[in-house]
Amino acid sequence: MSFLCPLPNEAAPPPIGLQSAAVPFKTSLCRAPCENFCCCCISFCCLPCATCVIRKRLLNQDMTQYRCCQGHLDRHSCNCCCKAGHCNETSCPSCCLCLESFCCTSCSLSSSRMAFGQIQPDACDYRLIIASNVTQVLVIVAIVVELGFPGVGSMARNILEVFFSIVGGCIVAQIDKELREGQPPSTVTVGAVAAQTVTAMPIVEPMKR
Repeated sequence: MSFLCPLPNEAAPPPIGLQSAAVPFKTSLCRAPCENFCCCCISFCCLPCATCVIRKRLLNQDMTQYRCCQGHLDRHSCNCCCKAGHCNETSCPSCCLCLESFCCTSCSLSSSRMAFGQIQPDACDYRLIIASNVTQVLVIVAIVVELGFPGVGSMARNILEVFFSIVGGCIVAQIDKELREGQPPSTVTVGAVAAQTVTAMPIVEPMKR
């Protein structure tokens, strides 16, 4: 796992195109349980519910801004998959968010975290996120093993799901602390990078002689 992640003394690279504006989170995922203990514990007990609530807070309770995973995963989707703006979100955004949070908890939580496009994660964050992603793959393996060895497969699956819930609770606690003490995103747009306002240059009329 350590070969896939930056070393502890290396700074994680900022998002592409935002190198000059990248700032660190108020707390890393490793310190999130200590600095936001209650939120981390509550999120661990019911991660899908916490994922749904944190997205609503991120949108300032304005569900008209909601899109499926806020469009961050559109480039990884094929034409047959759900894409932002094509999942009937406008007619029932709360119901769509609930389905997203319970059926695609990992993608939903990652999309909420991506809203802070100008915030730079540290090496610890990358390590835990990669470990969590690997855990989800291993859960599928454990389900297959459970067919032949019920005891071993079931125990491995439970351990992996507990680890995923712990990391998810840390992510919710990190986002919660950023919303309360940091600089929340002014707008949450569809896509990985927030839309930038372009100011038009004034038209200079030629001088008449």
